[in-house]
Amino acid sequence: MIKRIKKPIICCVSAMCVLVLLFSLSGCIYKGYSGKRQDLYTVAINSVLWNLGHSYSTERVKDSEIEILEEDNFGRTLFQYRERYYSGGEPSFSALIVSQQSVEGYVYYYEDLNYLIKEQKAYGTPLQKFTEQEKQHIKALNDWGADVDLGKCVKKQIGKYKTKMPEAGKGVKKEAVSEFNLADGTYNIFTDFLTFDSDNNFIVYGKVDCYTSENIYFVAFVKASDNSISWFIPSDLYNYQTEFRNFKNENGWKN
Repeated sequence: MIKRIKKPIICCVSAMCVLVLLFSLSGCIYKGYSGKRQDLYTVAINSVLWNLGHSYSTERVKDSEIEILEEDNFGRTLFQYRERYYSGGEPSFSALIVSQQSVEGYVYYYEDLNYLIKEQKAYGTPLQKFTEQEKQHIKALNDWGADVDLGKCVKKQIGKYKTKMPEAGKGVKKEAVSEFNLADGTYNIFTDFLTFDSDNNFIVYGKVDCYTSENIYFVAFVKASDNSISWFIPSDLYNYQTEFRNFKNENGWKN
């Protein structure tokens, strides 16, 4: 009599574990903005500092929240953009933003005049809403209700991904160590790319998590001609537009 030998189930269990692991990891890999308004997403990620280009829900990566608030008769859109938080859990904010127009694969907006920032709590409390006065202010800055003047705008190609860090920008972390006199082993540096100008100069922003002192929030202007870096630390994380615009102009930013 031939005895039947039971096949081990280890391989099946291992395969199931691998599938479960792959499934869980897939929730941490962002596959680009999947909402209907990629034009508004593009405006936000090229305008607002300390954005990741995505958000989180119970620590799983998800689309940023975009809420359309109002549209005028000339193609402008007033919308709210929200990510839960930046790297390391802060800052947390929402942005009130105006897009001028979307035409043939490009979006147009007034750089540095098209957004307001409001501090938020990452967890547990309702969002602080923008007031009617704030809405009217940002609309006035962006010529709401008038003919669109594309000559006053910057334009960006519409896409669902945040632009990857240029090779020259990868040196910002190393330079930050000496710029901010960081001690070995007592910090963690996060950096992200914001946008290019018409001369291919670009902006990098980031955060130094300091374990023994206050965190540092910085902006770096990287000059295309020689990869030199100029630094800017805003006095207010939630009201930096004027300082930021002046910093860019002082370093030769070309809209």
